[in-house]
Amino acid sequence: MNDDLRPTDPSSYRQPAPTDKDWSGTAAADYNLNVGTRDLYATAGLDRKQWTILGIDVNSYYGHSDISVYALDRGLFGVDDHEALKKLTESNDSVPVTRFHIPWESGIDAFVDEHFKSFNVYLTTNSMVGMKLQVTGEKEIKELPDAE
Repeated sequence: MNDDLRPTDPSSYRQPAPTDKDWSGTAAADYNLNVGTRDLYATAGLDRKQWTILGIDVNSYYGHSDISVYALDRGLFGVDDHEALKKLTESNDSVPVTRFHIPWESGIDAFVDEHFKSFNVYLTTNSMVGMKLQVTGEKEIKELPDAE
């Protein structure tokens, strides 16, 4: 399935930094193991016996979705358990992964619904980095105003 795999020059996976955008934060997700939902490995065309997905990139911009997974070829690097993964990381200062771009045209909502039972993103404006927000009130918006 991965016959078109092409090596690239090693580069670090660059996680978003507070200076990248106006907002930054964290995300968390849980696999959706319900019958009839998609398996992330199957969607990416990866054999679970060979590959371990270690990262997911989900981007949305101007109505376009870009989704990739970052996976370790366990056989290539002799990783068969978590201890071996830790040793690989310690000896290389990073984990060598391959990026698999997923051609997903149905939008991020559909991707999340089909692969995860929960998907949470928490963002704060970059002027708040390092500060905590304390919720002191709550209001439900019943109707969205017209776009200007």
